[in-house]
Amino acid sequence: MVKITRKQAKFAELMLSGKSQGKAYALAYNPKNQEEGLMRTHGCNLMKNPRVVQRMDELRKAVLERSIASIEKIEKELAYIAFDDISNYLSFRTEKQVVAWDNENKPVFEYKQIIEMKNSEDVDTRAVSEISMSPAGGFRFKLSSKDAALDKLAKIKGMYIERTENYNHNENLNIGVDLLNYSDETIKNAYSVLYNKKHNTVKDK
Repeated sequence: MVKITRKQAKFAELMLSGKSQGKAYALAYNPKNQEEGLMRTHGCNLMKNPRVVQRMDELRKAVLERSIASIEKIEKELAYIAFDDISNYLSFRTEKQVVAWDNENKPVFEYKQIIEMKNSEDVDTRAVSEISMSPAGGFRFKLSSKDAALDKLAKIKGMYIERTENYNHNENLNIGVDLLNYSDETIKNAYSVLYNKKHNTVKDK
């Protein structure tokens, strides 16, 4: 990690959170009675400081690495749901059974549906969305939607786009970042930058 003063580090963090150069300088250095134009000048000069630039690059890399890890985890969970199979949880078959005896003492057969559930300790229940019993004793078992999981997975993989988006690839990029606690919005922004999609900056608080 580059050696940098505490105020310079704070300035770098504020810049990546979407603050303007003048606002980031004012919040990081807390100058007394300085004109806005002068603070913008100081902020502009800080953006030319190699240490500040390097610190911002380090922060961008940290956010992107976290975003990649989060995306991979989401993809793994969605893939499990999308390609899960009901046979992992239960087995079912049609069985011929004796239900009575006729007047000639011959067996009367019926074909019955037999469903056998596996013990929860023996299966991965991540894709199970519902298990319930009705007052009458009816059993309900439901898996998460495979179609919904496949749809979300396809969107993440960029297999299709729902809307047309205009994006200037020469535009300077900001990544919203909070070093103490990466928010979901931060990860989304980093993901957008990573895959050259539309970028929504974090609004100033």
